[in-house]
Amino acid sequence: MENSCTRPECDRSATMQCPTCVKLKLKPAFYCNQECFKKNWPQHKLLHQRERAFPWTGPLRPYKILDTCTSVPSHIPRPDYSTMTLNKSAALYKIPVMTPKDVKGMRKVCKLGRQILNMAGNGETRCHHKFH
Repeated sequence: MENSCTRPECDRSATMQCPTCVKLKLKPAFYCNQECFKKNWPQHKLLHQRERAFPWTGPLRPYKILDTCTSVPSHIPRPDYSTMTLNKSAALYKIPVMTPKDVKGMRKVCKLGRQILNMAGNGETRCHHKFH
């Protein structure tokens, strides 16, 4: 399989590979000659710097961000906030402000719920049979 030069302005077939990419086990970058490699180096070295900046623990790497966005198909219903700046749905609900007494009660209920789940184990089925 013949590789083409990585430099965007060049369309010749590649005969050499970036040695740093090989060493860092990055996606191979191929170049037709040393001149193309030198011209593309300012952009290409950013890939090396990004790889060195984060201590990767495995072979998985983030995928490049695409410039184009995909649109949601028209048959999928959209919530009201997808088309307006002011969310009508949020205006229907008032977020309660809790008093210190309310917070104390909420903490007690949460601890009780956690104790019940711990007694039941992790399975939803077991929990259903023990408490219903």
